[in-house]
Amino acid sequence: MLENSKQELLADLYTLRAGFSVISQEKDKRARTVAPFDKKRAEYEEYIRQNAKKREKNLAEISKKEGALSDAREEAKSCAAGYLWAGIGLFLLVLAIYAGVIVGLYFTVVKLMKPMVVLMITNSSEGMGKSIGFFFLGILIFAVVIGAFIGIIKEDIKGGFEFALDKFDDYSIYKDSKKDSKKLCSSLPREIASMRDMTPLFDKKEQTAKGEISKLDVERKTAERVHIAAADSVYRALLDNFSGVLDPRDWGDIDYIIYTLETRRADSLKEALQQTDMERRKNEIVQAIGVAAQYISATISRGFASLQNSMNDSFRRLSAQIQHNAEMQHRALASQNAAIASLSERVSALNKPADLGYALQAKADTSSTKLLEDVHYMRTLAENAEVRRRNNL
Repeated sequence: MLENSKQELLADLYTLRAGFSVISQEKDKRARTVAPFDKKRAEYEEYIRQNAKKREKNLAEISKKEGALSDAREEAKSCAAGYLWAGIGLFLLVLAIYAGVIVGLYFTVVKLMKPMVVLMITNSSEGMGKSIGFFFLGILIFAVVIGAFIGIIKEDIKGGFEFALDKFDDYSIYKDSKKDSKKLCSSLPREIASMRDMTPLFDKKEQTAKGEISKLDVERKTAERVHIAAADSVYRALLDNFSGVLDPRDWGDIDYIIYTLETRRADSLKEALQQTDMERRKNEIVQAIGVAAQYISATISRGFASLQNSMNDSFRRLSAQIQHNAEMQHRALASQNAAIASLSERVSALNKPADLGYALQAKADTSSTKLLEDVHYMRTLAENAEVRRRNNL
């Protein structure tokens, strides 16, 4: 009687592990389902990043061209002003020289040479001699006046001529610079306006990509809902059927519990749990579960000759409970016809005891610790989906 009870307990524990395996498989299927959506979303996100870089580059180029336009306008003004002042300076210099010459001629001709002319007209020898003397004296005074004047302003004359010559030498450069400045002043405003027109296009592309991402997120949630709902149906069935057999807090240790029972290290669930606690206190539970997982993997591969009947009964009970929970999920997804159809297909597969056995074999090499991680992951998704459903998101 005790042995039969132990066989039934092992059958229930293996069935519980099969349920974990089914949920883990749903996690794998969900990952494959959402992968194309995630890939497409990543492509749109990269597109948005590249579009933002192009937008920033466009704005930087606009700023650069605006600076170049400002410089070109200043250069055009500077070239014209410089050449104008050079011409004015040269004009003033020449005017000053002419003024000096006129002053010298005035004193020479009017003040000195006029008496000479008068004497020459009278034709007197004395007047002739004096006139010749006045003539040479006038030339001498003129030379002295002009020489003194030039001596005083010679540096200014030299600098003025050099400045003027430099400006005339730069005339061709000035013409080219003025030509380039005018060309830039004409073309840059058009280029800047054209680039400014592109800014709204970048914004539009970004909004379009974000809109596509929003659509993808909705489609992704719809596609993954089938797997989440199927996993949730299985989890609730496990709670209903096996929480009285093994406390859910101990589900992660199920491999070691099965191992102690099958290797006769424990004759009851209570003894198996006591040994599990002992391993945990020694901080050796992880290693113990690893050893147990290898043993169970080999056992599953060999089959369950002595447990088969008990396991078939346990599988049938679990499948019936899964079907019942799936009907509850149908009501929750009443507005999602496609989701209901897909969920029906998924649950129909899970409703067969043989498929539970296939799942158990498929995940034979996965430890109960890892299986429970997958279970908790899918439970979190189911809870989040339920929150969204209640909030009509």
